[in-house]
Amino acid sequence: MTEPTNYWTTVYAEPPLDRLERLAGDTVFDWLNHEMPFDGSKVDWSHLAGSQRHWTASSADELSAVLGEFLAALPDLDQVDHGGDSLSPFEVRIRGEELATVLPALLSIPEHHYFVAADRTWVAAFTTEGNVDLAVL
Repeated sequence: MTEPTNYWTTVYAEPPLDRLERLAGDTVFDWLNHEMPFDGSKVDWSHLAGSQRHWTASSADELSAVLGEFLAALPDLDQVDHGGDSLSPFEVRIRGEELATVLPALLSIPEHHYFVAADRTWVAAFTTEGNVDLAVL
């Protein structure tokens, strides 16, 4: 039997994630819980004001294409906050110009990923099932 991956000492200890600014507390999840509508335990994207985009990626090739479209659709790339819902050991802040490099490394961690513009003008989620949602608020 193999031991589970320790993401703290492996994935987050390697470039490009090793240089990310760590956020105190649950900055992303506190904001999500206070500002987003929920349906059960999931963000209810249908009840968000503003523009929305949705993509589905069922393979690595499709995910690569979706990432390009996702990055092109973002209105602001100054700073982005990230929180993972199970294996990420902490939330991190990403400089906008690093997002394209950091995104694949974060998405290699098998969990749901939430990205929020540091100024809270947009929110995005990547699920382990291959769904990507972006709402510009």
